[in-house]
Amino acid sequence: AKRKGLKGDMGSTLTLGYLRWPILYLVHVGDSRAYLFRGGELFRLTRDHNLAEEMVRMKVMTAEEARSSRFASVLTNCVSTSNQREEIQVELHQVELRRGDKVLLCTDGLYGEVPDKDIKGRLMHVVGPDLVEPCIKGLIEAARQNGGHDNITGILAYF
Repeated sequence: AKRKGLKGDMGSTLTLGYLRWPILYLVHVGDSRAYLFRGGELFRLTRDHNLAEEMVRMKVMTAEEARSSRFASVLTNCVSTSNQREEIQVELHQVELRRGDKVLLCTDGLYGEVPDKDIKGRLMHVVGPDLVEPCIKGLIEAARQNGGHDNITGILAYF
């Protein structure tokens, strides 16, 4: 937030997965994301808790405008020691997984620089567990090459 000239407290995001096969439980706060890749399609499992996403839902801006908006870095929900709220608003999800599914957890440093269509294209080539590490390294490198300077973090699981 400070780097973009915005004032206010800093916070952290949390996107956590807990697996009890075949159910994946997700706990989500902030603007990191969870994606499911199944049957050639990429599904976003979480919503971003930032001002740009709120503006898209209110039809004030398009999703494409939100990608480059300065409001994308203004979190509306986060983990912070300076939260004025008594409780953090946690988003919970439950997904029944199938063999061959892939789950990607990543920060905005990755998805902000690598469009969903490119993430989908790379995940399409992961046809076994031995291709997980090269895929995630490739996604992180693509984010860097596309100008990523933010925290670029990703975890990919193949089931």
